[in-house]
Amino acid sequence: MKPDMKKIKREFFQKSALKVARNMLGKYLVRETSEGKCVLKIVETEAYMGVDDDASHSYRGRLTDRNKVMYENGGVFYIYSIYGIYYCLNVVTNKKNIPQAVFIRAAEPLEGVEILKKNRNMNNFNFLHLANGPSKIAQALGLNKEFYGRSVENNRLYFLEGEKVSSKEIALAPRINIDYAQCAKDYPWRFFIKGNKFISKKQFYSL
Repeated sequence: MKPDMKKIKREFFQKSALKVARNMLGKYLVRETSEGKCVLKIVETEAYMGVDDDASHSYRGRLTDRNKVMYENGGVFYIYSIYGIYYCLNVVTNKKNIPQAVFIRAAEPLEGVEILKKNRNMNNFNFLHLANGPSKIAQALGLNKEFYGRSVENNRLYFLEGEKVSSKEIALAPRINIDYAQCAKDYPWRFFIKGNKFISKKQFYSL
């Protein structure tokens, strides 16, 4: 990782979730801990398009204690729990009161592997499975609701410019585990880097 790599500012996220989800591929997600630094390269994302998206937590303008941060200006973290055990990491996008977000689905470990392994409690270590799923990412980075609503410009969890990913390297597919979402379950709003071994699911459409 280049020592002079720039942090990504909130303005990067203040666009449509579809655009941000695509542009986040190749960016580095950094977690600073007392034990050291962990760095993941984002290889798979999903866009959630707000009030008109059946799969979104803010569909039809839904507003709850859980999703209220989605209505803020883009560039803050949206973390929620599933099954009462696991956490999922999202970044709010677009402008205030346009409640869209990008779901970070899979990542490739670059630095701090021993810390990531410890957090995942991986006795039988498989490097490919360390962060190839949303709850795995949160667990590996030691994330919880402490980061809910925090700006991406904080010093403990942030993004770096990372690597440039060309349009030819990007594939898309329907989002995963949203069968309840009627026709929205078929929208090709999942983006990932073609051929990357760390994506969460292999099936895809051509771009």
